[in-house]
Amino acid sequence: MSHIWAARPSTKQNGALVIYIIRHGQTEGNAAKQLQGRSNRPLNDTGIQQAEDARTLLDAAGVRFSRVYASPLIRARQTADIVAEGVPQLEDDRLIEMDYGPYEGMSLENPAPEVLAFFKDFAHNPAPEGMEQLDDVVARMGSFLEDVRAFAAREDILVSTHAIALKGALEYLTPDSNGSYWSTYIGNCAVYVCGTDADGNWTAARKWEAPKEVSMENNALKLMKLPYDLTVCKVNSIADVDFSAEILFVGKTDEELSLVCPTRNVPAATVAREDGWKAFRIDGVLDFSLIGILSRVSGVLADNGIGIFAVSTFNTDYILVKTPDFEKAGRALAAAGYDVDAG
Repeated sequence: MSHIWAARPSTKQNGALVIYIIRHGQTEGNAAKQLQGRSNRPLNDTGIQQAEDARTLLDAAGVRFSRVYASPLIRARQTADIVAEGVPQLEDDRLIEMDYGPYEGMSLENPAPEVLAFFKDFAHNPAPEGMEQLDDVVARMGSFLEDVRAFAAREDILVSTHAIALKGALEYLTPDSNGSYWSTYIGNCAVYVCGTDADGNWTAARKWEAPKEVSMENNALKLMKLPYDLTVCKVNSIADVDFSAEILFVGKTDEELSLVCPTRNVPAATVAREDGWKAFRIDGVLDFSLIGILSRVSGVLADNGIGIFAVSTFNTDYILVKTPDFEKAGRALAAAGYDVDAG
C-alpha cells in the first residue's frame, strides 16, 4: 500500500484542490446482481467501455489528472488505469469497498431478511452482524480525504473506489445529509466532484457532468457513418479515375495525383494504395466561420488512441479512420456528446 502522507506537502499558497471520485466499471459480479464487497473481480467488457467513456468525457472537458489514488481491488485499479492512463497510482486500503462479511456474493434479487431490512433504511438500521458498519466507512473515507487535503497541491486528483465507499465520502463531506446518500443510486463509472476553496475549506460535493458548453458544441453536430470500405491511393493519370463512384475525393498537386474512393472503385493501375478505411461525415452544411470542429473530433479520437485522415469539401468534413478502429471511434464520439448515426 502507498501512503498518502508520503506525498510532499504543497508549498503553494491559496491553492484550490479538485477531487474527482469515480466508482469502478462493471464486473461480472455486478452484472449478476451479486453483493460484491471485497471480492477481487476484474472489469468485464462493459466495465472497460464504461471507463473509456468516462475518460472521453473528462478529456473533452479538459480535465487532466496529476495524481491518482485507487482502492487495492483490481476493478478500481483497472478503472483508474483507463481513466487516467499513464498517471502513476497510489493505492490506499481506506478506499476499499465495504466488508460484507458472511453476505459477500449474496444475490441482490433474493437477499437475506436481515440484509433486506438494512437496505430499506440504511440511515437508521445497523448493518447485520459480520458486516462493516456504515459509520466506519464514513470514518475511513473522511480520514483519506483529510490526508489528501493536507498533502495535495492545487491539482486535479482522481480517486477510484466503490459504491458504498464513495457514498461514505459524500456523507463525510455533507454532514447535514442525514444519511440520504446511502440510498442514492451510484452507477458504474459515475463521477462525483468535491474540493477545497482558496481558504482550504471543503466545497459542496456534487455529481459531475460534462460541462454544457462541451455537450452543446458536440451535440450540435451529427456524424453519419458511411457504409463504404474506402481506399487511399495514388494514380498516374486522371483518366484512370472512375467518376461514377458514389463518393470520390481527388487531390492534385505538382507532386502527386491522389484519390480516396470506395475500394471497389480503385483504378486497376495505382502507384500506391492503402486499403482498410471507413469514414464519418459531419451532417449538414458547415459555415466557413466555424472554428475548431475537426480539432475537437480529432482530439477525442487521439485521446482514445485513434488516428484519423480528414478530407474537407465545400459543404462539410469527412473523418476517416482505420476499419478496426471504426466502431471504437463511434463509441468514443458518442460518449463525448456527438450524435453518431448509423447512416
